[in-house]
Amino acid sequence: MKKIVLLMALYSGFYFNLRGQSCDTADVVNLGANILKPFTEEWYVHQTTQTGLVKISLCESNGYAYILGGFRKDSCEGSLINFYSSKCDSKDYYLLNYFYSTAGEYIYFGIVNYSSDTLTWHLQEVLPKPGEVCQSAISLPDTGTYSVDSTLSITWYKITPLANKKVIVSNCGTGNAGSASVYADCKTYLSTVVGSCTGGNTYSYFSTGDEVYIAWYNWGDSSFSWTISYEDAIPGDFCNNAIETTITSNIDTINATGYDKWYKFKPIMPGRVSISNCGLSTRDSYVGVASSCNTGFIANNNNYCGYQSKLSFEVKDTSVYYYVKWNSLSGDEAYKWTISNQNESGDLCSNPLTAIEGKNLLTNTYQWYKYIVPYSGKVNFDFCGITGVNINVYKDCNYTPVSGSFSSCSGSGLYIVTAGEGDTLLIKLNNYSASDSIWWGLNVKPNPAQYCITALETDTSANINTLMDTQYKWYHLKNYGNLKKVKIQYSSCDSVDFVVYKSCATTVVENLISVDCENKYFYVTDTNDYYIKWTRTADASINFNWKITIDSVIPGETCLNPVIINDTLFSATTYMQWFKFTPSTEGEYEISNCGFNGNSSIKIFSDCVNLSGSEEVTLLSESCTQGNKVSFNAGINDYYILWESDSVPFNWTIKKKSTIIIDNVLSNTHYLKIYPLPAKNYIYVEGVEGAYLQLFDINGRLLLNKNILSDKERIDLHILKEGIYFMNIKHNGNVIVQRTSIIK
Repeated sequence: MKKIVLLMALYSGFYFNLRGQSCDTADVVNLGANILKPFTEEWYVHQTTQTGLVKISLCESNGYAYILGGFRKDSCEGSLINFYSSKCDSKDYYLLNYFYSTAGEYIYFGIVNYSSDTLTWHLQEVLPKPGEVCQSAISLPDTGTYSVDSTLSITWYKITPLANKKVIVSNCGTGNAGSASVYADCKTYLSTVVGSCTGGNTYSYFSTGDEVYIAWYNWGDSSFSWTISYEDAIPGDFCNNAIETTITSNIDTINATGYDKWYKFKPIMPGRVSISNCGLSTRDSYVGVASSCNTGFIANNNNYCGYQSKLSFEVKDTSVYYYVKWNSLSGDEAYKWTISNQNESGDLCSNPLTAIEGKNLLTNTYQWYKYIVPYSGKVNFDFCGITGVNINVYKDCNYTPVSGSFSSCSGSGLYIVTAGEGDTLLIKLNNYSASDSIWWGLNVKPNPAQYCITALETDTSANINTLMDTQYKWYHLKNYGNLKKVKIQYSSCDSVDFVVYKSCATTVVENLISVDCENKYFYVTDTNDYYIKWTRTADASINFNWKITIDSVIPGETCLNPVIINDTLFSATTYMQWFKFTPSTEGEYEISNCGFNGNSSIKIFSDCVNLSGSEEVTLLSESCTQGNKVSFNAGINDYYILWESDSVPFNWTIKKKSTIIIDNVLSNTHYLKIYPLPAKNYIYVEGVEGAYLQLFDINGRLLLNKNILSDKERIDLHILKEGIYFMNIKHNGNVIVQRTSIIK
């Protein structure tokens, strides 16, 4: 009976681990009949004993068995073997599998029996018949007529034809539906021009004088004859006798003798090559470009501009040929085309255009773009309403792909990829439409909570559960009203921490106060929204709970709502309390809680907006029995006083130190102030710059001579004992103050 054979494509990968069996535990199988139980998968290994054909027959299964994953050589991860499947005698199943092997090879394969009956299958090693496989191909001496063996479904031949000839392989007129393929060796397919004829098929190719293999597939039940012949080859009829051309703005004319014409060229620079006959012909034509004669097109186009065609493609290597095939779909007159080579922005992956968020313009048949992702999240490439655009996204110019998916919309769709902050995306767009200019869109949707602009909303007084599976998580704190105390309580303070911002412009709230590891608070001073940024300090993801509580602010709790003082005796009622003091006159003021038996401290600030060291007022400490006593020079400004203590309440005072203002100066050209009085370790003299000061005791002894060099001169008295002293001040030889008493 006639056996119909199909050349099987390589199986891609094989998966097996069913019912506890796998290729790694394959059973050694011998030649002859073998048994496979019902509903069983079994893996086998066989070492060939001779060079020839290995045949595995599943014909007795009646179609309920198959080879699992193909055949692998030498190991379970070895190379896949090309094999054929032939039709079983008197059956419609292609279950007779065979392939060529050399002696000593290990062959791994699996069989599945999904029948309820036990399967008997057969393993054979036989020598191939002449022409049965490529390795036993029938040698042909020259051109002529030959006959295909009726007992074989495929018959192989080999011949070394004359060089530089058009070789024609044909079974025209036989009435047989047989088909042929031409190979450079037993694996490498040669491109042929396929033609139709009455009662058969014809195949032609350009011979280089090398040996070739011809495989005839017999789809009938009887033998048929075929011929091999030569004709003179016309330049350009085949890829491997393509007409060489150059990159030029000149127009090349195609020889119109035949519908296909091949050209080859070398680029003159890396970049874009454009090929077109738009506006140069009325002839219906198609164009394709290949990087070799045995590979498919790397670019092709039909009817880009009416019935004419245009394409462009990227080249990097200028040392290799590219092959151009023009195909005339109608007519036989000559037509013209152009070829150009350029390197501008967008022509190469290494020289891309910069894509922006929003609208971008595609102005060629293909274009490269670069986009640096500002936020981790989804990057959307919008081609909705646009037809004929193809997109590929890469990580680098080695064409490492970035996986994505299409979301349906009208046109070419919405293409979505996931990317991280700072990632560089290299985008190649191909324009297959009839439009030279296409606007397309790009936008980024940041991951929720990973950025301030995608902050999650919060609710007060309720526990918030947060999974820190990224480094940062953002939350939006609603407008709680002016002057509120916002408390944050949270767990896992050794693994997370937070910062509060007044806006997404990263204005940090500086008055964040820690109570302990898991409790912090700050004061809302305006009606703006606030944002909290959680940071994971641990290496791994962590889940934690936190809560927001809003409290009113009591007087004196913060510098922003201090207790206003306008008397001399006050009481501090909390452990940290703010007061606001505005002097009515300039001078030196004394603040004291002398007699307080707890620990306390005092600070004074001239500004409540920024409580930094530059705004802190310098204080002069003075001694007292327990407590604190300080003095400071004050102008007529607002001062913010902060008392901190470990015990409350306590009383404290503020008063201005005494100052002598001498109006009866002997020279009425001077206005003099002397303070503080009574003095302790120093006095200030104001208003007599350039004068000369003398200090006497009550017995008239001169104790101090001092030149007054500034408008406000400090006079050191720490060497004097307590008592009454007298002072004279002279200016330009004139006495302007005489015997003014100074009490220490």
